[in-house]
Amino acid sequence: MNPVNSAFGHAALRQGSFHANPFPVPGARRQRERHYLPAGLATGFRALDTVLGHGGWPPGGCIEVLSDSCGLGPLGLFLPAMAALSARDRWQAFIAPPHTPYRALLEARGIDTGRVLQVHPRNREAQLWSTEQALRKGTCSIVFSWLGAGNYHYRELRRLQAAAVEGNCLAVLFRANAAAGAITPSDLRLKMRAYRTLHILQQREGSQGLDVYLSPAEDNPQHPQLWELPTNEQAGLSGAPQASAVRTRPVAGTA
Repeated sequence: MNPVNSAFGHAALRQGSFHANPFPVPGARRQRERHYLPAGLATGFRALDTVLGHGGWPPGGCIEVLSDSCGLGPLGLFLPAMAALSARDRWQAFIAPPHTPYRALLEARGIDTGRVLQVHPRNREAQLWSTEQALRKGTCSIVFSWLGAGNYHYRELRRLQAAAVEGNCLAVLFRANAAAGAITPSDLRLKMRAYRTLHILQQREGSQGLDVYLSPAEDNPQHPQLWELPTNEQAGLSGAPQASAVRTRPVAGTA
């Protein structure tokens, strides 16, 4: 079966528009139900799991990661989760990644690259539509979408968050630091503050405004790492060799 058919459903092969009608926003009772939160997906970092409301990545939730780097470094946060999700026999989708993920690194971390799919939308509307389709269809366990420095309306992000809930899929949206002050419906917002240091800007359940240091003591020395570095430290680093890691499919713009 065509991998895009499998991951997005047959409708994904047709040109379509990103609908602007917002989904109803859930009631405000989540805070009152804090003691009944479902368990999250372990991040692979104890210091981070400790401060997240679900004890891990929010299940079927939407995460924003803010960074001005155009690389794949922030993806390093999610390598342990990707490895765990590989056992679920669902797709893992990369929407508009800035570079081709390095196949050998993913496989060395136990990630099944045969179930990883790259999609290259040709414009902003196609990217939002592709991201929503991947989240909503229920065939992906996690969807990464590089939104970059673009401006996005609350209703657009709300559709992605609602699609993640409907498809029981984890949404990870990479955005620029300039979006830090924007109001969004995301369950969790993180900012890459420094090497191995995250700042929790927002989370529905749990504390906010915290810096979290991810200790290298938790790394497996036999596994290659992929990390975000501050922009001013990147000049002295050489990039990893590029190799095709995943199936690739362009998505046409809408008519």
